[in-house]
Amino acid sequence: MVHASRLDFREHRFRLGTDDAARQDFHRMLTALIQVRYETATEVRANPGDWGIDTFVGSLVDKISIWQSKYFADGIGKSQRDQVRESLQSAMKHARENNYTVESWTLCVPVDLDGPERQWWDGRCRAWKREYPGVVFNLWDAPKLRTLLMSPDAEHVLNEFYGPARVWVPPNNAAVTITPLPVEKDYEGALFVKQLAAAGLVEIDSQKVAFFNAEILARDVVNRGVPEETRALLELDYDVWALWEERSAPTGEDASDDVMAQGRALFAAVMKDVRRLPVPRELPVRPVHSAGMMHRVVETKRAGWVTNWRDVARTHTTETHVAHPGVTTTAAAG
Repeated sequence: MVHASRLDFREHRFRLGTDDAARQDFHRMLTALIQVRYETATEVRANPGDWGIDTFVGSLVDKISIWQSKYFADGIGKSQRDQVRESLQSAMKHARENNYTVESWTLCVPVDLDGPERQWWDGRCRAWKREYPGVVFNLWDAPKLRTLLMSPDAEHVLNEFYGPARVWVPPNNAAVTITPLPVEKDYEGALFVKQLAAAGLVEIDSQKVAFFNAEILARDVVNRGVPEETRALLELDYDVWALWEERSAPTGEDASDDVMAQGRALFAAVMKDVRRLPVPRELPVRPVHSAGMMHRVVETKRAGWVTNWRDVARTHTTETHVAHPGVTTTAAAG
C-alpha cells in the first residue's frame, strides 16, 4: 500500500538515478495529476522552446492556465529562484507575442518550503500581481501535491508513479545514485556524530553523506510500503547491527586505557565489515548506504564506538527522527 501523505518526491531521483530523468518523470506525474481535475490538460513539446509552458489547460488562441514544473528536490536557493523568474517571464512574453492570455500560473515543486523560501514566494507573488494584473499565482509544493495525490480520483496516478509497480531494481546495482549532502544538513546535533566525536573522530564528512543517503533509502522504502523492500531494509539494519555486536564483544573487560584509540579501532573494523556486506537485490544499495545504516543504528541508541557509549546516548537530548521500515521512531533522550 502506498501512503501519499508520507511521500518524499526525491524518490524520482533516487529511483531513476539522474536529475534529468527525475525531472522528466516528475513532470509526467504532474501532468497526470492535473488531468485528474482538467481532462484537457496537455503539454508543449520543446521545438526548440516550449513558450515557457510545461503543462496547460485552455486554448493557445484564447486563454490558458499554466503549471510550471521545477524539480527542485533540495530546496529553492538563488539559482532556483532565478529559474522560476525566467520561466514566468518567458511564459508572459510568449503569451503577448502569440496573442493569448494567461489566466493563472502555478509553480510546482517537490519540496516543503522553509521560512525564507516561503517569504520569497509570497514577496514574488505580490510583485507579480502588480506586474501582471489579472493573473492568479499559485504554488503546488510538496504538502499540496501529497494532498492532491490522496484524493480517490488520483489513486491511479499515485499507483503509477509511486506504487509497487514502480519498484526499480537495477541489475547488480549498477546505476545507483549517491546524493551529495545539502549544505543545511550538517548533523551537528545528531547522536551518531556525538558518538564519533567520543572516539576522537573529527574528519567525518563522508560519514554524514552515508547517513544522509541511508535516510533517503529508508524513507523511500517506508513511503512505498513494498513488503519485499521493507524486509530487505530490515535485514540490512540487523546485519550491520550484528556486525557491530560481534566486533565490540571482545572490548568488554579487556578494554585498554586509551578509550578513544580503542573506539577508532572498533569504528574502522566495523565499517570495513559493513562495506563488504552483500547488498540486497531488492534495494538500490551501495556500500555507502550500508555504512549509513550503521550510523542509523547508532542514532537509534543501539550502538556506539567507546566503552561508555550508553552514557553518551543517555545524555543526548537532541531529538532526531529516523525512518525505519514500517515505523518512524524518535531517538531522543529522556
